[in-house]
Formats: sequence, structure tokens, C-alpha cells
Amino acid sequence: MPFVSEFDRKKFKSVKVLVIGNGLIGSEIAKKMLFENHSVLVFSRNVKKGMSYKQIKGNIFNFDSVKETLGYRDWE
Repeated sequence: MPFVSEFDRKKFKSVKVLVIGNGLIGSEIAKKMLFENHSVLVFSRNVKKGMSYKQIKGNIFNFDSVKETLGYRDWE
């Protein structure tokens, strides 16, 4: 089942997705969103090697780290 409905898919061809965490759930969401041709950026304390999506190391409890990530421009 796709995350984006057919109606939304026609309206938004591709969106930028920020995933918090790259554990089991976060990495699966990132892979699924990449499969649906969206730009994905994963924000996590642990950066995994060999993943097909961009990752930024940071801590969700550190406001400066989150603010810097939200301003990140190199998603493509």
C-alpha cells in the first residue's frame, strides 16, 4: 500500500521527506519513499554506511542541530 494516495500523487509528483531516525522503522520509511521517487533526508544519531538515502548526524533533543538540518539545502 502506498504512503501517498493516487489523488495526492497526481498533485505532488515528488516531495522532500525528512525522516527522524534510521532504525528499523525509519530506514523502511526512507526506502519506501525513495522507491516512490521522493527526495529523502534522514536525521539520526547514528549514520549507517551503504544506505541509498542522504543522512545527517544529529540529536533530536539538540535544537541547534534540528534547526541546522531544517535549513539543509542539498537534498537532491
